[in-house]
Amino acid sequence: SVIHFNSRTLYNFSKIKDDLQQFQQKFSVIAISETWLNDSKELQDGLEGYDMFWQNRVKRGGGVALFVMSVLKCKVIVDMTTAIDNFMECVTIEINIESFKNILISCIYRTLESCIDQFIKELYDKHKVILVCGDLNIDLLKYNGHTKTTEFVNIMFSCFYPLIVKPNRITKDSLILIDNIFINVIDGKIKSGLIVTDISDYLPVFSVGD
Repeated sequence: SVIHFNSRTLYNFSKIKDDLQQFQQKFSVIAISETWLNDSKELQDGLEGYDMFWQNRVKRGGGVALFVMSVLKCKVIVDMTTAIDNFMECVTIEINIESFKNILISCIYRTLESCIDQFIKELYDKHKVILVCGDLNIDLLKYNGHTKTTEFVNIMFSCFYPLIVKPNRITKDSLILIDNIFINVIDGKIKSGLIVTDISDYLPVFSVGD
């Protein structure tokens, strides 16, 4: 199970913790984009029962993090964990699952106008279950009327399935879907959706599999 928060800074981490308390079962992985952390401003208080993996932006803003249940055996995929100026931040971990395919989970924050097509192609591995989540700064609801969105959809959907199809930012003037969870293979039933909260103006997205 995975949940993604577009936090617009992890200095409101206490609010994320409060939101997580409402669920009877804990999420296996908690992904957060726009952490706004850097080498001089690290997260002082982690999350009990979870190990934290992160990638900060060199400059102000951005940044991504993954909180993974400590009982899970996982490792960082170094060549898929990076920060590229004016391009993206990404942290990727691999969870070892006995008697099943290993699971790769990648949390991405993509800057506006950057291209991540090649990164997505390199991430794809048909021998593993892969989940890509994060703030991609591409409104998937505009796939029919925006050239760059159409190009991204054509690349992404050749390898992955989107689990979120409803807008995760709703105002009186607009409906936007820029945060998502993508998966490369669907085995069994998957429940996914949005969670109503005021942590930021973007609603968290989640996915729970059998």
